[in-house]
Amino acid sequence: MHKLFFSALLTMCFAGAPQSQAQDLAACIVAQKLKDRGELARATSLYTTCIQEGKLLAGSKSIALNNRGNIYMDEGQYNQAIADFDESVKLDPEYSNAYSNRGMANQLKGLYNAAVHDYAQALKFEEGNLDAANNLAWILATCPISSLRDGELAVDLASRANEATSYSDSSRLDTLAAAYAEAGQFQVAIDYQLKALKLAPEAEQRQQKDRLSNYQQGKAYRDLSGL
Repeated sequence: MHKLFFSALLTMCFAGAPQSQAQDLAACIVAQKLKDRGELARATSLYTTCIQEGKLLAGSKSIALNNRGNIYMDEGQYNQAIADFDESVKLDPEYSNAYSNRGMANQLKGLYNAAVHDYAQALKFEEGNLDAANNLAWILATCPISSLRDGELAVDLASRANEATSYSDSSRLDTLAAAYAEAGQFQVAIDYQLKALKLAPEAEQRQQKDRLSNYQQGKAYRDLSGL
């Protein structure tokens, strides 16, 4: 994400923008690097200073709000995260990542209808947003609310996400397996779940094995974590 700020910073420098704006963008780059290093409190503080006291243009401020929202979400502060994503899309109504991230925050709160809407908006503004495609597919395949499930659409979205990564991402293969199970194609689901397990980090293997057991019994998986 800091690449977006760096690109904006270069553009400003070449355009002769005010020094204060360039300094604020540089601070946002530092904040994102702090976040990447796991120094969340310092990153949040620096982002807050840039957002509240800086001279960021609307587009850069939208990115800063989105990034601070991601930190809040990582910390489990979903309401604060959603508030930042709300402000982000107000400043940039076509910012796909902010919609996708708000979708995840809503999903983690169990607000599945809102999450589906946000992921759809993210894909509307950026068809290649693979995180939004994968996360929407997961809800369509595993949501405990039957009216929101759609196995065929889940397979389509999850396939798109996996094609872009050459079927080499465990999490996305996991989603594709769940989608095929929801569509009633359990042998295909088993095959993809086995592929996912081979690539999965140890911390994720137990849950994936539980899902595999479901599919072997002819049962689709229901994600109750947001309830």
